[in-house]
Amino acid sequence: MTPTVTNPAVINSTASTNHTGEKWIVVGGGLTGSALAYELAVQGRQVVLVEPQDPLQGATRYSYGGIPHWSATNPTTQYWCDRSLARYDQLEAELEVDFQRRSVTLLLTIAATADPDAALAQHQQFATAPQLLTPAEAAALEPALNPTVLSGALALPHGHLCPLSLVQAYRQGLVRHGGSVVQARYTGLRRRGPDPADPAATVTGIETSAGPIEADRVVISAGGVSRSLLRQAGLAVPLYYTQAEVVEVQHQPGALRGVVMPADNRRFALEAEASQADRDAQWDQPGQELIPASLDPGAVQFQNGRLVLGQTSRTWSDLQPPIEASQSEREIRAEIAKLFPEFADLAGTWHQCLVAFSRDGFPLVGEVVSGSGLYIFTGFSSPFIYVPGLAEAFATAVKTGVWRDGPLQVCSPDRFFAAPV
Repeated sequence: MTPTVTNPAVINSTASTNHTGEKWIVVGGGLTGSALAYELAVQGRQVVLVEPQDPLQGATRYSYGGIPHWSATNPTTQYWCDRSLARYDQLEAELEVDFQRRSVTLLLTIAATADPDAALAQHQQFATAPQLLTPAEAAALEPALNPTVLSGALALPHGHLCPLSLVQAYRQGLVRHGGSVVQARYTGLRRRGPDPADPAATVTGIETSAGPIEADRVVISAGGVSRSLLRQAGLAVPLYYTQAEVVEVQHQPGALRGVVMPADNRRFALEAEASQADRDAQWDQPGQELIPASLDPGAVQFQNGRLVLGQTSRTWSDLQPPIEASQSEREIRAEIAKLFPEFADLAGTWHQCLVAFSRDGFPLVGEVVSGSGLYIFTGFSSPFIYVPGLAEAFATAVKTGVWRDGPLQVCSPDRFFAAPV
């Protein structure tokens, strides 16, 4: 794992001939934070990445690691898909850790009660049209599948990687470029001005469980926790999160060849409904379940044999809602057993994490309040196809100063209402 620095005072004295002198703190060391910290360091910024968990236990760890390069629906999303794919090619050459990028087949299963032609029609808006398979053809690609519960499946060329290996690669690259990783818990912003509590006051760093860290700029990139952190800073930003629940099997060789997910993915409908503007007040009230939970049975296997089965998605206003873990695990296993009978009794562990999303499915990237030095980089519904390109573009915008007239304008927080609480 990347070396960590436990004494933030060390950070204030860190120097490098490549640094511009401008100091940045990135809060959150998952995929988004690690990618952004690395790209900022490549551009010569002095960067501190702050993350409390080692090893990671959040959304990055329990994600499927899929790269849906087929999923563009318009010129904007196609641009970012292409940019990230190009960046992946460069990263494979410049990072010193193999993050196991590969090409696989994504199977989108269609339930026996559903019309396969209708499912195919619903997926025609994507840049790459899927191939409709019979249940037998789907089982030939993934022998563990039970064809009797399917009316068919959609097959798509799909990218895949190991999320933890990619984070490790980014972090080690950050350190090589003179950056640092601090294992500590963020506890608040440091600001200057006549009223430091003013959300527009200029940031001067952050407070952490290991002490203060000074900086010229701060980026909140903490996934589902980001909404809460911004609220603590006096900012109401339309950022939301689901509690995602999966079962992790540590080692089961040869279980799957690719990635399997349902064609009717209910999580996206849940996110769209839960993020409607008229529900914002509920998000700020404790103990609110905004939308009934959804369960999308799917599975992915990594090259080390680790198997992730899931997933249940819930929208609660609480970061730690009253979820009965054993009941949730039984529900996930019951649905998985229909698709993959041999997976039903595999020894595994239930996990829960927060997954951030925005109102329109596109991330929030940019300065939250103009001139404050506080930025946001989170809310990625499809992180592995968008994060590499957007992290590179963020760092380029920092270097050039071009934000509003550049490609990042489409994901600026300004497209939504963002103002003091």
